[in-house]
Amino acid sequence: MRLRSALAVLFFMALSVPGMTQPILAQDVRLSSRDGGAVHLGLSEFLSKNQYDLWARDTLLQSDQSVPGDLLILQASVRISGRVDGDVFVVDGDLFLRPGASIGGNIVVLGGGFYGSQLATVDGEVDDQPRARYEVLPEAGGYHIYPAAPRPLEMFRPHGLSGIKLPSYQRVNGWILEAGATAQATGTPWQPSLEGVVRFRTTQNNFGASVRQMWHPARTFRFGVEAGVRETAHHEQWLRPDFTNTVSYLFVGQDFRNYHESDRLALVLEWVDEDRWGGGIIIQREDASSLVATEHTVIFGSDLPRSNPGIDDGVVWSLKATGRMSHSGRAGTLGTVAELEVADSTVGGMASYALASIRAQWEPPAPGNHQIELFGMARGDISGVLPRQRWTGFGGRGTLPTFAPLAFFGPRIVYGQATYLVPLSRKEAGPLGFPYAFARAAFGAAWRSGDSADFESNLLVGFRVAGLELALAVDPSVDDLDPSVVFTLATPTLR
Repeated sequence: MRLRSALAVLFFMALSVPGMTQPILAQDVRLSSRDGGAVHLGLSEFLSKNQYDLWARDTLLQSDQSVPGDLLILQASVRISGRVDGDVFVVDGDLFLRPGASIGGNIVVLGGGFYGSQLATVDGEVDDQPRARYEVLPEAGGYHIYPAAPRPLEMFRPHGLSGIKLPSYQRVNGWILEAGATAQATGTPWQPSLEGVVRFRTTQNNFGASVRQMWHPARTFRFGVEAGVRETAHHEQWLRPDFTNTVSYLFVGQDFRNYHESDRLALVLEWVDEDRWGGGIIIQREDASSLVATEHTVIFGSDLPRSNPGIDDGVVWSLKATGRMSHSGRAGTLGTVAELEVADSTVGGMASYALASIRAQWEPPAPGNHQIELFGMARGDISGVLPRQRWTGFGGRGTLPTFAPLAFFGPRIVYGQATYLVPLSRKEAGPLGFPYAFARAAFGAAWRSGDSADFESNLLVGFRVAGLELALAVDPSVDDLDPSVVFTLATPTLR
């Protein structure tokens, strides 16, 4: 289903023009009964109202189009850039919310995929149930929805393309080649799952591996164990994802991470309610060691890499609690991620400390069709001495571009930015979405206990399309405001 839907969406994005696809007019849709289940009862109630538009083929709802009531999507991939006034039910299909999309009710996705956007608004709740299996068959001029019994091994999902993920490129490991898969026995009690990953590092010329075995006694709760050997770890994932960091280092020699090697064993408990909230507790043993940056081929920059700072080699035992929350409503879209990690050397390991961090991203309402994006992060030791394998940093493209990558690095950091966007067109530029002009103010500092926090700032103006930004950046604290030209693929995230 995923491959078919993905190919259909890519084909549609390449060829679609306004009015190319039209929703199917309402037809008779019947649902076979099944005992119990709030989701099934909700679908039954939705269908019994018979007040919905039915879409059963791949469709684009453009930014200037709307659906006046509820919407039912059957075995189709639908992209929404406009407005749906009521609820949206998706059965065995895929729903993509584009920036600027607005849903007046709830979203329920059964057995398909939901792909949201931080720039879309959902007034109700999102209930994404990929394991709820239904079959949709044409029947007597309409459609019949049948609940499907789970198979003993319902879920076997190779990672990436047939088990092979896109390789990543780093200044300490060169290319990292990764293969893996996840299997889950959904037809058995507690639905156990097993995930395995194998990695090969070209510079180190060795293999690493990780395994994650989890039990799922409830939809919102799971627990299990994780283990990893020769994992390459860092704490700069919030700056940019793997792909954009790889592209940056390969083409211009800028790697926005500081790395160390880790052998890890952890007990994991997680609570999750799809995209709205989540949290967990991890009891972990990590044996960490330093890595050295080496020279690798860079296409348009120097092959000589930025040095990779050493860490405090040794074993750390810690307990980490995490929580995240996201909400979309009339006050905009808000997402937060918080973390508290505690280690005590009297229990085990070489370090005692308490580390706290919080990241927040808010997109409040803006006048007209303008947009506002606010991002902030604070992280640091609140007691004890933080080992260097827990430090993080920022600087360079995506944060303060007039400074070098990770110019600000330490046990304590504060970073924030505010962006104002003005669309340059009332209609999307095809699959690229809306083009924007934007202005941004960014500031931050990194320091150690006992030192003062010296904040630096940047001001940027530029253009954004499809997540790519081209801008001029200046440091307002210097006398010579010589602008730097900045092209970036990503900005800070909540990951």
